[in-house]
Amino acid sequence: MTKSGVCKGSVKCRQSVGQLVGSLGVVLLAATGAQAGAWEEFEARCLVPMENVAAFDFSEMDVVPTEHELTVRWRSAEGIDLIVPRDDQIKQCGVESKDLEAQVLSSKVKSFLAEGLKSGRYELSTISWLPGAYLSTTWRETRMAIFFKSYGPYSEVSVSELNLES
Repeated sequence: MTKSGVCKGSVKCRQSVGQLVGSLGVVLLAATGAQAGAWEEFEARCLVPMENVAAFDFSEMDVVPTEHELTVRWRSAEGIDLIVPRDDQIKQCGVESKDLEAQVLSSKVKSFLAEGLKSGRYELSTISWLPGAYLSTTWRETRMAIFFKSYGPYSEVSVSELNLES
């Protein structure tokens, strides 16, 4: 398995992205009580590399066995899991947290997205198959999307490369 891939924007890819984003809600991650929080791990290992069109950073992380057939989980020393698709043609990375860590993650993601909208780096998607996504604007080719969801005691965020031009 490679550590990253490229989403080609096909119907299969869009379905896979949707399945992965949907599947993040099924996977419960151990993010409570960690020194580095879920946001810091996600930002450093997923978001910043994606923004810079670089590979995700799974250094000093271990693959965690999972029964979920669509995803691979990489665990940090702090117990935070990053989730990536098994399909190496899809470049996507995400994290989910629970309880207090979920509140912290939610607050930091909302702050990041608000600043991204204000600065013009991101815009809310108007694409029918990407509802609620935050899309990079003209500063990155191909475009990328950030997905954020908060529900009950959980929060999740993921980033995905799209085969969309500005």
